[in-house]
Parts: sequence; structure tokens; C-alpha cells
Amino acid sequence: MKYAFYILAGLALFGFAGTMQPAAASPDGSWHFGNDDPNSWDAITSVAFSPDGKLLASGSWGITIKLWDPLTGKLLFTFAKDTRGNSVAFSPDGKLLASGGKHNAIKLWNPRTGKELRELQAHTDAVFSNDAVFSIAFSPDGKLLASGSWGETINLKLWDPSTGKELQTLKGHTDSVSSVAFSPDGKLLASGSLDKTVRLWDTNTGKELRALKEPDYINSVAFSPDGKLLASGSGDKTIKLSDPLTGKALRTIRAASNINSIAFSPDGKLLASGDGLGTITLWDPLTGEALRTIKGNEYGVSSVVFSPDGTILVAGDNQGKIQAHSITQQAHPDSAAR
Repeated sequence: MKYAFYILAGLALFGFAGTMQPAAASPDGSWHFGNDDPNSWDAITSVAFSPDGKLLASGSWGITIKLWDPLTGKLLFTFAKDTRGNSVAFSPDGKLLASGGKHNAIKLWNPRTGKELRELQAHTDAVFSNDAVFSIAFSPDGKLLASGSWGETINLKLWDPSTGKELQTLKGHTDSVSSVAFSPDGKLLASGSLDKTVRLWDTNTGKELRALKEPDYINSVAFSPDGKLLASGSGDKTIKLSDPLTGKALRTIRAASNINSIAFSPDGKLLASGDGLGTITLWDPLTGEALRTIKGNEYGVSSVVFSPDGTILVAGDNQGKIQAHSITQQAHPDSAAR
């Protein structure tokens, strides 16, 4: 398999200074890496930056987890075979990479060496024994790891990542859990499901606090950095913004296709979405206005994430490609006042 990487000339990425010498430059401020085979369908299901922005992890359907140097595009590791990465997440200190996927398990890795540190037998009641864990997230303090799967009843769990001990089984969803996210203070866990609900949980007690019913299945959930907004992306072509403390619906953003993934920028001024038509959109979460639209892969964008400094948006698509886009000052809703 061939890999290609294209970097915008003169751009300083993720705290690295200096001028890049790209293999090919794109005038729209984007570059691409990952699978370069047009006939491949090794869909990228998850992308995640390390906290320092120096590493990018990708998970895919093709039984692979890969670790990239985002500065050079160099493939650093292809993790152990038969390790499908339906979801990948770095711990807040960057010392762990968690992957959820095949064989009902969560694996914890050393991202600097590629060594497997621990395996958690997570969801033994999953519908598909080889495709169990589809969503994982670390709490902001790194003391908890949440996982969701395709289980019928026991499909949402909290773990101690330092020991591998299961702490809580959160019961309430009646269908697959597609996405999990912690609030910035770590007190709440949001989960989105194919049962057409977003549920909020107390991470200390495991108690369900409220269930927000939606018209269609939920693909992605995300908290704003200040914790005042909870966003959910749905199969009904909408992004819903709610108050996580009260459950009150605040705003509905309407898109052109089903929303597969959403992410807030680190400053909370942008909300990115990737949809089934391959469109990446940057929204103003306070007004719902579309600020910028980027055409991605025609077969759909499956995962979006901002770099820790907010200057880069990375998206994984359903053909195994990863595209990165420079997020300029003009994309921010208050840029006109600067």
C-alpha cells in the first residue's frame, strides 16, 4: 500500500517552527495522507491528536491502528495485526493510546513505542463478537475511560485505565452506543446511541441524569470546551445543541446529509461536522451559521478532530484517506472585529 502526504509550504504545525518543503502544495491550504489506493475501502473510523499535537492516531475497519507524525507525514507505527480501531483516544497526559474494536476488547498502548500495555475484556455481550467496542474517551483528569459498544443491554462502561478495573456499567440505552464524551470538568458523561437518545450520566455514581430523545439515531456527541453546550450529530441531518445541565434544547443546525462526526475547536468558537456526502462544515455554535464548507471524500467523512492549538482540522473518510485543513483566522465568527 502506498502512502502520500502533502503539506502546505511555510506552515508551522503544532508548535514546530520552520519552513516545510512539501511534496505537493494545495492552494486551498489542505494536505492529505493515508491510503493512496483509489480502489481501497479501508474506512478511517476515528482520528485523534496527542495532547501536544505531535502525534496523530487513526483507526480503521481494515484491522489497523496507525500512528503518524503530522509534521512529516511519516507512518510511525502500524499496531499489531487483528487490532481493529473503531475508536482511538489519547490519555490527557499523552502516555496512553486507547483503542476499541475487535474481539470485545479495549487495548491500551504506549504511543511512543507501539507496545501493548493492557487489554480490557470489555463487552462480552456484544451483538457482533468481532466488532464490539465502537466508542471510547478518557476523562479530562485521565482517571476514567468510558467505552460503548454494540451490546443489547450492557453496552456502556467506565474503567480505571491505570489498573484495567471495570468501575461502572451504565444501563439505559436499548441499542448500540455510537459515541461517548466527558464534560470538561469530568462530572458528566454524554452518550449517543442508535436508540435515538443522548443520555447524560453522573460519572461518580453511574446514575443516569436525563435522556434527550431525538428523531433519528445519534452518531456523535461533543461538549463545548466551557461545558455550557452539548452537541449531538444525527442521522436526520441535524446537529442539536443543548444545555447539558438542564437538557433544554437551544438550537438546531440543519445540514445536507446525515452527520457522522462533530468536534468543537479548543476555543469553542467553531463546531466542525463531517457528513455522509463527504462535506466538512465549520459552524458558529452560537448562531448556527455555516462559516466555511470544505469538500471531502464523496463517499463520506467519518471522523473530524481539531489539533490542540486549533489551527488544523483533520478528517478521516470512508476510503481510508486522512485530510488536513488549515483553519485560518477568517473562519472564526469574530474575525471581522480583529
